[in-house]
Amino acid sequence: MFARVITFKIKPGTADDFRKRTEKEAVPWLRGHKEFHGLHLIRIGDTEMMAFEMWESKASAEAARQETEKRIQQIAGDLLAARPTFTEGEQILHAAGQEPHHRPGMHTMK
Repeated sequence: MFARVITFKIKPGTADDFRKRTEKEAVPWLRGHKEFHGLHLIRIGDTEMMAFEMWESKASAEAARQETEKRIQQIAGDLLAARPTFTEGEQILHAAGQEPHHRPGMHTMK
């Protein structure tokens, strides 16, 4: 598995609109990629958001990268205060919680 973290600096007061646009427009687009596994959107503060994406492989994440940057501009360019930053890496550990939909435990990735 491969992870991408995108950090967004957004204009004050736009966090809810950013979330709504992500849910309505970005999520369906991401789900259209065969090796896309998931997205978590985290509000860090009123002017900062973080998206955490999971991909099957580095190749699939890299293949979507250029288009991802274009889609961000189309979907939320008017809400951004600066260009997003991208950080990527291989997932080496997964720890699940106790919710009924998770099996408890930690999983080391090969």
